[in-house]
Amino acid sequence: MIGAARSEWKRGVAKKLGAEIVTGEQIASFNETAHGVRVSAASGSAYEAEKLLITAGGWLPDLVGGAFRDLFRVSR
Repeated sequence: MIGAARSEWKRGVAKKLGAEIVTGEQIASFNETAHGVRVSAASGSAYEAEKLLITAGGWLPDLVGGAFRDLFRVSR
């Protein structure tokens, strides 16, 4: 598999394992909860999960934005 096909396959596997994949949302905040994490988006949407996985690659600083930008460093 190459490129887009591999990414689509990974998304399919993640969904089968119970993942909810959210795209196009800028994170306003994320906080640890008793059961995992709560993520609030700049749009006003909120998500709760056991774990948070951000797979934005080089776009990570722009995706998390604001106060979180300096918490993450992208390296190869």
